[in-house]
Formats: sequence, C-alpha cells, structure tokens
Amino acid sequence: MQVVKLVEKDPRIAMMQEMLYEADRKGVKQYFGRGLVKCVAKDEIMFCAVGAVLHLQFGWDGEYYNKPPSDYMNETYGKHLLDYVVKLNDQHHMTFRQIADHLEHVSYVGPILRN
Repeated sequence: MQVVKLVEKDPRIAMMQEMLYEADRKGVKQYFGRGLVKCVAKDEIMFCAVGAVLHLQFGWDGEYYNKPPSDYMNETYGKHLLDYVVKLNDQHHMTFRQIADHLEHVSYVGPILRN
C-alpha cells in the first residue's frame, strides 16, 4: 500500500494567478517570445506574462535601464514558478488568462522532493 501525501496549494501560485487575471482584465498587451518586453512603438509596449506582473506590481515600464526587481520576484514567486510561467507564455503561446486558468490545476511548481 502506497501512502500519498496531499500537498496544499502553494500560495505563490494563487498570487501569480491573480496578477495574470488582472493583466487580462486591464488589457495589458501580451508578447510571446524571448525577453520580458517588446516595444512595438513608442506608446505601444507588449509584455510577456512575467513582465506584465512586473508592470502591474511595480509600474515597470519595460525599459531595461529601470531594472526590474528580479530578486524580489524570485523571493515572492520562486524561480521555478517564474520559469514555468515563462515556458507557458513563450513556448506554448498561452494568453494571460489561459496561464492563470492552467495554474488553477497546479498545486506545486519546483524541484521534486524526495524523502
């Protein structure tokens, strides 16, 4: 008989979901590809999913000289979750809403923990 431990949902996932739903509600333009941001025109900036979270949480304008607070992002959301969201955005071309909906079914993102 195998004992299965139930894992509570990581609260960082719920925080990421809410930020992505907000990006969708506010009509933040999405970018699929390498990098956090793409400037299409002077007044038209597109963000990847993680860039959109930086934009909404910190007012980041996409300019790389205004270095986004990556240390804070890694602490707040965790590197594994950020990498996972980038993969869903860049490789799977999922919208902000699709990523947030997908995260509803994810309880943990990180290294496999073994006893």
